[in-house]
Amino acid sequence: MKTIIKNKSSFSQKEDLILLCEKKNSLSNFNFSEPELNHIKSEWRNKKEIVLINQYQRLIFIVKPTNYK
Repeated sequence: MKTIIKNKSSFSQKEDLILLCEKKNSLSNFNFSEPELNHIKSEWRNKKEIVLINQYQRLIFIVKPTNYK
């Protein structure tokens, strides 16, 4: 399988995604369901840097990078 990483301004409902998010309010742009949002917030409280959401037709990876100095 060939992996291609692109910076896109639009995407289909069947495309797998990797989202880089620093803040919770960034998630509102992606129409996550309430259970999905709860799962993401719970994982972030547990200091998870990468959260996986399986939406049956696609996978979404939400990455909240830690600050490196």
